This record gives sequence, structure tokens and C-alpha cells, in this order.
Amino acid sequence: MSHRKMFWQLVLPFLFVILISMVPLIWYSYHTLKEFNLEQTQKDLSSRAFLIKNQFENLLSEQENNYIHINSLCKQLGYASSTRITVILPSGEVIGDSDKNPKLMENHAMRPEMRKALSGKVGTSVRFSNTLQKSMMYEAIPLKKGNKIIGVVRVAVSLSSIKTTLNSVITKIIISGLVISIIAILISLFISKGISSPLEELKNGAEQFAKGNLNHKLIVPNSTEIGSLAEAMNTMAVELNKRINTITEQHNEKEAILSSMVEGVLAIDVSQRIISINKAAAKLVGVIPESVNGKIIHEVIRNSQLQQLINKILKGKEDIEEELTIDNKEEKFIQVHGSLLTDANNRIIGALVVLNDLTRLKRLENMRRDFVANVSHELRTPITSIKGFVETLLDGALKESMEAENF
Repeated sequence: MSHRKMFWQLVLPFLFVILISMVPLIWYSYHTLKEFNLEQTQKDLSSRAFLIKNQFENLLSEQENNYIHINSLCKQLGYASSTRITVILPSGEVIGDSDKNPKLMENHAMRPEMRKALSGKVGTSVRFSNTLQKSMMYEAIPLKKGNKIIGVVRVAVSLSSIKTTLNSVITKIIISGLVISIIAILISLFISKGISSPLEELKNGAEQFAKGNLNHKLIVPNSTEIGSLAEAMNTMAVELNKRINTITEQHNEKEAILSSMVEGVLAIDVSQRIISINKAAAKLVGVIPESVNGKIIHEVIRNSQLQQLINKILKGKEDIEEELTIDNKEEKFIQVHGSLLTDANNRIIGALVVLNDLTRLKRLENMRRDFVANVSHELRTPITSIKGFVETLLDGALKESMEAENF
């Protein structure tokens, strides 16, 4: 499982949130500005159309030879207002246009803004102009003579300027957004560093504690939560140091007691692995204490009597006391006392074996027995002779003075 530093775990989400927030903001700004500009353009077109409406109504109300004047007025007003102005008859025929020759233009009856204007309403349309080959906004209003629609005046402006303006504004918004994002990222870096640095210090302090340097003191940050954690870790280190010192002292005392004991002490677990062995026991069985801890006792001490005794201790629930012989360079007589080891919950965790060296006592006993046997043998010969002499005297030799004196 891969791990990342908290610094990046904080910075990357900040960066993601900032970027994700900027996209809808730019999109919303673009569409809002576009709608606003289109709305303003439409209002502006309506104002222009209504300003010139009366002039074209007057010209159309007169005779047909005014079409030339209408076309000329379209060009004049269109040039002055930078607006395309078109005058169309109800049939769709174009009789005046500020940009093109009306006679060359196609019928406009089916144009959407034209149809709405012919219905007596103001028609608005945004579409691509095949004549000018660009997107345009059209505003068409009916020209009336009394209640009769005698034509339509249509004004139009190119949307390229709006698009250019929008692109310019959006570019500025994007640049501003990037600047804000960079500032926000720098702030997030600063905040993330402020959060991760104390935690990094705590991690380094914990590593020092793990290495055994419990005298190391953590710097307590200003943050309430992290400061409390640092103080708690410092307190923990002090308490651990006290307990470790106490345990070490107890361990050293135990080792000193075991080392100074004449009796051999051997502790094994339920898997018959050696937990502890003192110098006296190691000397009795002929091993080095430091090299046998953790090993199975059968690998260290090859004595079938001792192995059987240990099996008996682990299987039974009563203390066992027996004598066995160990032949390790020289024959040794050992008295073994074994009992079970249990934990605080009274569960069996192994066995404790105490070894007493009886070799010297056995040798003294053998010497005593040999001495008694030798003394008995030495006394038996003269006593037998005396007994024979007495029996000979009793049998009549006492009457013979010379032999009796000899006997």
C-alpha cells in the first residue's frame, strides 16, 4: 500500500477544489456576459429601429418611385449608425438595404424575424447571414399605414464584435482566475505546511522514542490539538522511561540472583524452547547461556531422561522430583525438581526446572560405603582367627599347657 505525505494530501485536494471551482465560474461568467450583451444589443437595435421607423413609413406611404429614396436613406442611416438597415415589402421583396443591392437580394418573406413582424409584432433573430457570411442579430418591426402593414424595417448588427468583447473579457477572467488560483495555492501550501510540519516533528519524535531515546523532548506547537498530542507524547515518554528503568532494574536483580545461585535454573515454554537458563544450569549441562535462548531444549541438551522428565512436567499438574545422570565429559548426578509456569490468568506458559548437583555427595557416599566395606574386610580376618583359637581351646586344647599358651 503506497503512502503519501500529509503535505501533498492537503495540497492536492486544495488544488483540485480550486480548479474545479474555477471551471463553472468561468462558464457561468461567459454565458452571463453573453446573455447580457445580447440583451443590450437587442435593446439597442430596438431603439434604432423605432428611431427610423417613421421616416420609412412616410416614404412607403407615398408613391412607388420612393424606393430609390428608401434605398438611399438605408445606406445613409446605416453608415451613420454602423447598422445594417433593410426595408422589406410584405411580399418579402427587398426595396432598400444599407450594405447590398436590393435587386440582387433574395426574397425575405420566410425569414423568422420577417414572419413575426408581418404578424404585427417585433421580430428578433440571431443567425448566420448567407449574404454577409457572418453571425448577425436582426430586429424587425412592422411599418404601418393606419392598421395595414405596408412593410418591414429590419436593423441588424454583427455579433463578431460581441464575440471579440466576450473573448477579451473571458481572457481577463481566466487570467484573473489563474492569478487567484496561484495565490490560493500559495496560501494552501502555507496552510498545509503549517499543519504537516508539527506532525512531521511528532513523527521524528516518535522515531526517537522508538529508538530508545526517551529523554528526547517534543516541541509543543501553538495548535491546541497538536499541542495536546505533543504534551501527551512527552508524558508518555517520561512514564515509559520510568517503567523501562524499573523493569531493567528488576531484570538485573533477577539475573544477579539467578547467576549467584548454586542451583541450576532452567525455564522453557510450552513448545519446549528455552526461555531462561542461569550459569549454574548451563555449567551442569555443558552449554553457553547466551547461545541457547530461544532454542528447543532437545537441540541443546541431548539427555533422554531430562527430556522425559520435561514432557512429564508439561503434561502433568503436580511438581515432580527425580534424580538423573548426565554424562558430559564426566558423570554427574543431578537432582531435578520441576513445576509448571503459569501467567496471571493461570494459563500454563511453560515449565521451571531446578537442578541440584549431587555428584559430590554421591562420591562421598561411595567413599563411605567403600570405607565401611574395607574396614569390615580388615576386621573379619583377625576375628575369624580369634574365633578359631577360642573354639580350639574349648575343644580341649586348653588342657595342653604349651599349645594353650600359644593359642
